[in-house]
Amino acid sequence: MTIYRLENHKLKALTPETLWTTHNAAGALSVTAAYSASVWAYRCIQLRAQTIAGIPVQVLSRANGQPVTEHPLLAIFNDMTSDLLARLETALLLWGVCYLEITRARLGRAVGLRWLNPSAVFPIKMPLGITQFTYTPQQGGPGRDFAPEDIVYLYTFNPLDDLSGLSPLAVALTEVGVDAQIAQYAKSFFGNGARIEGILTVPGADNEQIDALEAKWASVFRGVRRWFKTLIFGAADVKYEPLSYPPEDLALETLGAETRRAICASFGVPPILAGAWEASNYATAKEQRQSFYTETILPELDFIEDELNRQFVGRFYPDVYLQFDTSEINALREDELTRNQALTTAVSGGWMTVNEARARVGLEAAPGGDVLLPAPGTAPISAAGDFWGAAEGAPFGKFFRTLPYP
Repeated sequence: MTIYRLENHKLKALTPETLWTTHNAAGALSVTAAYSASVWAYRCIQLRAQTIAGIPVQVLSRANGQPVTEHPLLAIFNDMTSDLLARLETALLLWGVCYLEITRARLGRAVGLRWLNPSAVFPIKMPLGITQFTYTPQQGGPGRDFAPEDIVYLYTFNPLDDLSGLSPLAVALTEVGVDAQIAQYAKSFFGNGARIEGILTVPGADNEQIDALEAKWASVFRGVRRWFKTLIFGAADVKYEPLSYPPEDLALETLGAETRRAICASFGVPPILAGAWEASNYATAKEQRQSFYTETILPELDFIEDELNRQFVGRFYPDVYLQFDTSEINALREDELTRNQALTTAVSGGWMTVNEARARVGLEAAPGGDVLLPAPGTAPISAAGDFWGAAEGAPFGKFFRTLPYP
């Protein structure tokens, strides 16, 4: 297939190399550069990707919701040598999109998913949707065209483009740039002998000499990479006065902390989990870890589950569906313990029934569990006999009132 681009009212054919350059010039390289330029962006992306990849995937029967212990899907998503889910999450955070090629057997049966680098994939967008995906390998070689049904395409919500995602890293590019400049400032300062810039005063110099000195000064010191250097002139009567502020007066620590928080916020990662331990204690660390799972990871798991089930599992394995198993996540189990303790107190306190509490945790109703239990220090009296319903043969009386114990 040949792709054309309209230039000066003429159609110009694009080669795979030209297509690759054009696509990346639009911004793909900027996010990949930012990924390697900021410690905090790198850490946040790695943390989310590794967390997603570390949560087991279950295959459940659509008939009864019970786990299926032997199924081809288990080999795709729980293979110990596969990093498919980690790559999936990394792509969504870097580019806002993820492309998974559906690999098939000879008879067309799906046998796996292969991750494609988003910076090498170019979607062909038409008014009715995406008609094709063009893939140009980064390492060279012939490109490939994929039909929409051959690709599982995940993308985040983007109010500016209904067919493409919004990269969280792109949102944080300004903060990443500031973070990189702070690091470059410190590197330049110490790399040039920890000297600050200043002003040269040359008594008696004419305009021509001043212009020459100014040009020489600019050629040596202009740009962040040339800060803190020393320039020596041949004139004897030259005075130097420091101009820039010492690093301790620039509030770089405060600026760095604000930048760090902004980067972490764009990825939904509490700063303490990214390594910013100075602003936390044990109590806040526990709360931030729970917040990371409940506000960031669980919604992301729901999104990935829905898309994989809709675009892949439902098409080729309609009798089952995928679900992440979050039961062994310690941060969530601690939160579950707190919830269960509150429900136990509510039931024993007499203002919530057993079945109401069971419904809160997703359990089915139990026989006789729709009656409020007596609060401590009170005794139930049924209006139609004994509270436990012995006279009527029921597990609980239909009505009761409470009286203080004698």
